[in-house]
Amino acid sequence: MNREQKPFVRHLFGGVSLLFHPLTMAVWMTLLVMLGVASPLTYSSPLGWYVVGTVAFMTLFVPLLFRWLLRLFGVRRNDADGRHTQLLTMLMMVFCYTTCGWVFEDIVLLYLMRKVLYTFTASVVVAIVFEFFYPLSHHTMMLGSVLGMMWMLLLVGNVALLVPFIIGILLAGVLSSARLSLTDCKVGAVVWGLLVGFAISAIMLVII
Repeated sequence: MNREQKPFVRHLFGGVSLLFHPLTMAVWMTLLVMLGVASPLTYSSPLGWYVVGTVAFMTLFVPLLFRWLLRLFGVRRNDADGRHTQLLTMLMMVFCYTTCGWVFEDIVLLYLMRKVLYTFTASVVVAIVFEFFYPLSHHTMMLGSVLGMMWMLLLVGNVALLVPFIIGILLAGVLSSARLSLTDCKVGAVVWGLLVGFAISAIMLVII
């Protein structure tokens, strides 16, 4: 961390990093879908709350609980980067995204949510592969995944996503600055994370 930064800037970057943590991105995308911004469909309140609650539980609470259990049973950081724990958590994320998508298989109206969740699965799998030779910033990669999905949905006529997409681009700049400032991430890891996440999402929404 750059200790010469003003406390306000550090707190701002810390808040942005926490609010748009990789584990929260599926919840943000789910809200866009359920509110009708990313989808032309209108969802009833009970269905919307069910979907948001299920996604939040499976993709946010379960991975956090898993990470806590790892620490509880003594699985702690094995090296300076904590790669062992990180990889285990990412594998759990793959399981959670895939399982959550499977839960919605029988609900026809949720076809877009299934696409979103399986796209996040693909993004995490790619991130795991990159971990072995060129670790990417997980924050920017997952945000890039959301931007890639919004871009593809914009191309098919979901113009309501234009404003969120522009906000997302601005947020990508702030989040990238935050990761560079608060961590030892390199510029390449941050930029390539954003680009790879965007590309994977764009490809996945076409083929699934």
